[in-house]
Amino acid sequence: MADSDNTRTLPTRRAVLLGAGAALVTGITAAGAAVPLDADMTRPLVADDDAELLELEREWLAPQPEIRRLDDAYGVAMEAAIDRIGDRSIDANVDLFRQFIRDAGYSDADSARHDALQDRTCEIESRLMEMPAHGAAGLAVKLRMLARNSWQRVPSPGGLILDIPFDDLDWPHKWTVLILREAERMAGEVQS
Repeated sequence: MADSDNTRTLPTRRAVLLGAGAALVTGITAAGAAVPLDADMTRPLVADDDAELLELEREWLAPQPEIRRLDDAYGVAMEAAIDRIGDRSIDANVDLFRQFIRDAGYSDADSARHDALQDRTCEIESRLMEMPAHGAAGLAVKLRMLARNSWQRVPSPGGLILDIPFDDLDWPHKWTVLILREAERMAGEVQS
């Protein structure tokens, strides 16, 4: 084996400086591609402003007591109508069944109001789905919406997962609630 085989080739100082310069230029170019030249550099690159999501959530929450009241009134009227229709087929007696619901106190105006409120909340939910979260507060809004729309059938009678004690939730719903609580904690919010 010749002596030249045992020697290492060391880069020259010039090669090191050229390599460092190329790396620096590459880094600046990559950074320039990630941040537009006209970007407002006085603000963080990743905004943590979820104010619009939080406002939409408040808009969604506002009609919920009235929706629940109308849902409860409809449930009571429906039970009364079912009792009155007896053995007759509801499908064959739809008009009579609807009259029994009205007789039990759930008016056409109640039905129209409920539909209008539901349409509005569905519109808000669609906007919440489309709007990106920028931080933990926005993520918490989206997780609360998921939890508010998640049902579990057991324990009987079941219901919305935020209305069921945590220990009675199934595993997927426990994870939903746990992740929601973590996002609320990270956002510094009082946990719902």
